[in-house]
Parts: sequence; structure tokens; C-alpha cells
Amino acid sequence: FGEVYRRQLVSSRRGAGPPQDACHLPPPLAGNPNGVTRRRGDALPAVAGPKIHLPPHPVAPPDLPGPTQRARETGWRHGVEEKVDFRLCDGLAGIAPAECDTIVIAGMGGENIAAILPAAPWTADGRHTLLLQPQSRAESLRQFLSDHGYQIVREELVLDRGTLYPAMEVTAGCQTLTVGQLWGGACLTRDPLGDRYLIEKILRLQGAVAGLAH
Repeated sequence: FGEVYRRQLVSSRRGAGPPQDACHLPPPLAGNPNGVTRRRGDALPAVAGPKIHLPPHPVAPPDLPGPTQRARETGWRHGVEEKVDFRLCDGLAGIAPAECDTIVIAGMGGENIAAILPAAPWTADGRHTLLLQPQSRAESLRQFLSDHGYQIVREELVLDRGTLYPAMEVTAGCQTLTVGQLWGGACLTRDPLGDRYLIEKILRLQGAVAGLAH
């Protein structure tokens, strides 16, 4: 795994067969020397919906038999099946705190990620780093994190097949977010894709308001 977390996220749409393409974390989350570091041999749980993550020797716990089988097939296709510990469990219920120091939860809505974390309160013990990538309702996830003893230490945008997704590095801590940060990102003001993200968010909200008027 080397010194720095720099693994691609292998896309695998639920029920859609082989991955269409690959999506990389932005440089600070992917290859910056100040980014997330990993020790060789560490376990990395990856809780995935449509996306399946396969860094060397992670613990991969999809919550349904179908995704579990597809995760195994993806691991076999990339030659890492024997290096991955696949577990069928609900969220992080099958993961012990001492088994990992970094947790990836991606490929599902922000409200679903927010529902997984309360069942694993040890994720806010200060000894674990969370890499979270909500597909939707990111504002709900940011609100949950702010209210439950987490802080977003870095947030950047990933462009995947024309759609922007926020990727967050989260640790234990105290953080109060403004309404603007809840909806527009905790720290996206200098992100090169930040303006586009805000414009798209405003347009979606305006569309929702217009829909209420009819």
C-alpha cells in the first residue's frame, strides 16, 4: 500500500455488471504527503453501495449477498481477491475497532451513511479516520457529523461521469457549520470545482421550490 493512500475507487453499479470507469480522489486526498497515510498491512474497511473499494487487504462488508458476490468478482478481476477479507454484515457491525484505523463509506446517500455511524460510536473515538463519499444528501451528512462529535477536516469534489460528488476526510472533534457550509460544503471555497458545485446546488434548490408552487 506504500506510504500514502492513493487508490482508485472502482465503480460497480448495483446489478449493472462490470465497472464502467474509475474515479480518483482529488490530489490532496489521493497523493498529497499531508494526506491520509497508511501503514503496510493495515486493514481498511470499505462499506459500499454502488461503489466497491479494493485497496490491498481491506475488510469489505457489503450488506447484501448480491453485492458481496460482485465485490468478490471485482477482487478476482483485479487480482486481489486473496488479499481482501469479505464480510456480510450491516454497516460496520461486523468490524471491530482494533481491526482498522481508516474507514471508507461511499456510494450511498448521505442519510444512509449517517444511519451507519451511530451503530459504531467507536468511529468518533479519535483513533479512526473516516473517508466519506455521499452520492446525495450531503447536507444531511454534514449536519449529522456536526451534531455527533465529528469534524470535517478536509472536503473536496470528485467529478465522475459528469456528476460532482463531495469526498470528506472526517475525524473526531467539535465543529459548528453555518447554513452555507451545510449546503455548500464545509471547506470547498477554494476547490476548483466549488463554483460549479454551488451553482448546481442552487439550481436544484430553485427547481424544488418552483415545484412546491404548483
